[in-house]
Amino acid sequence: MRYIGGKTLDTQTTMFDEIRWEDAPGDLLLRDRDTAVTGPPPGLRLGMPATSEEAREGRTPYWEFTWRVDSAQGLVITNAVARGTQPSSGGTLSAERVFQRIDFTDLMITFDDGSSATFDVARALGGAGASFALRRNGRRFTVDPADPLMQYGLRLRLTDNVLSGTGTCNVTLEFVVVLRGAINDFDPGGVPVAMGCYPQLAWTWSAEGATKRVQKFRGSVRITADNVMAHNHAGHGGAHPPAANIPGFYTDSNTSFMYLGDPNNVTLGGLVTNGRQSLYGLSVIGARIIGLPASWGMVFDYIHANFTQEKEIVGVYGPADGNFYRATLRRRANYIWPVAGAIAYTNAYVVIKADRQGQYDNIHLHADMGRPDRYGNTQIHAPFCGHSCVHMHWRWSGIAGRGAGERGWYYNGWSPLTGGASTAHSTPNAPLVPPNQRVKVAICAPRAARHSADHIINPAAPAVLPARNKMIWYSTDILGPAAGRKQVICEHGLGWAYRYAMQNESDAVDGLASRRAFLPVFASAPSTQAEMSDFFEQHVYPGFRYVELGGGRINQVPNGDYSVTHVWGSTVRDLPIRAEDL
Repeated sequence: MRYIGGKTLDTQTTMFDEIRWEDAPGDLLLRDRDTAVTGPPPGLRLGMPATSEEAREGRTPYWEFTWRVDSAQGLVITNAVARGTQPSSGGTLSAERVFQRIDFTDLMITFDDGSSATFDVARALGGAGASFALRRNGRRFTVDPADPLMQYGLRLRLTDNVLSGTGTCNVTLEFVVVLRGAINDFDPGGVPVAMGCYPQLAWTWSAEGATKRVQKFRGSVRITADNVMAHNHAGHGGAHPPAANIPGFYTDSNTSFMYLGDPNNVTLGGLVTNGRQSLYGLSVIGARIIGLPASWGMVFDYIHANFTQEKEIVGVYGPADGNFYRATLRRRANYIWPVAGAIAYTNAYVVIKADRQGQYDNIHLHADMGRPDRYGNTQIHAPFCGHSCVHMHWRWSGIAGRGAGERGWYYNGWSPLTGGASTAHSTPNAPLVPPNQRVKVAICAPRAARHSADHIINPAAPAVLPARNKMIWYSTDILGPAAGRKQVICEHGLGWAYRYAMQNESDAVDGLASRRAFLPVFASAPSTQAEMSDFFEQHVYPGFRYVELGGGRINQVPNGDYSVTHVWGSTVRDLPIRAEDL
């Protein structure tokens, strides 16, 4: 699938805009009334091959949910459920809860004189420019071939003079949610089978008759997760997996395949293998497995996972962030990791940040398996993550794009803002966020209130996270939006993965199992979904995660608060800097 949309900063579109919808059940704007959407949509299509478990059992996963046009918040989605993702029982399709709630907040406009206003949803709903659309069964036409898996699209469009009574500035705000069917194209290797969700905001302001000009828009998308281990996994992942999920922030590596002047580097058949690769056994495994990195040390630079209190991070830096936005001083640090190594791997663990790259690049929020991994630690499912896992990526590394074939564009971000122009899906290592935006992300308690203008949560007193219904709060500031040009928030969307691809569905999965990178020598390759899930749980994740060094077993990568650095080209200590703050 190729990208043919050619989106620029001046021609942004929501996912709803990029779809030719074949069914329009209604445009009735019903205020403050819950409407349930049940049953399969017309034209329901399966993205997986005829050999897949879903096709053999005659089930095609689809979304069910309840929508509401709320006078205070605009479009609200509740009780989003995935039907038909698990083997059927007694002719009844399975129902897996995914999202408890999707809503929008922080609808703020700041003007060139420093004043601000809140978009008044209730007033705009009573205006002539208010409209609602519910659509079903669409094809995304900005890719080739067109993507036929778009099941539902909802769009609430409101227009209001946000300076009513004191002046004029007409602003249009669109609330959008698009839901996509199941296919294994979310990650570069096609490992998890996932259903897609695109909750988006789109701002546009008019300069016609304006008494003030817009300097900044703010808007937040909030997704309250409800994902737990599938009901039919009893006996796998523990006799009774708990109704809980485990959060994690992860940072993709830009450097794991770079030649960085390490004296331990060697060349094997033209392949440059640096200290980090050698350290984590990549040369033994065979450099790459069907285009995929072979361990945490090759995929990630650092993580922050399995935390129990709220955490807020910068996801993408914006134009006011100086060197973080466009570096004149290189954002690089050379870390002493692992610290217990008997061999000094000079320059072997280097972290280099790309322009605009924030503290972390993505979220994996996966089901609690109910049992530890084979080394006694809480299981952390990354990368891949197919055990009822909510994925949200606002940046991928260039390594991801290089391993994805013709879908490499999907992992490329926006080009730098040069001469007023910027293009989507064009630049490896860049965020999937337009360059006039700054993004903060928090994992917090559901229905939490914003702490302050600068912080989503209270950084001095983060709340304890619930076991299950954790909320992803995705907050965006759009700086210097041009008049008459739509500005889209959260255009990358997110996915929910419910199983792993089988060997005949993914070359990467075939490589992981058949090539014996993680499967025991005398074990049979997984032949069922349960066996594949167990293979990832018991072999892939522990194999990716740990390194044995100095008589102990530790994570291949440090946490984001790790700060022990050394001077380039030596083992002399340098000034400490936390990896997440680099």
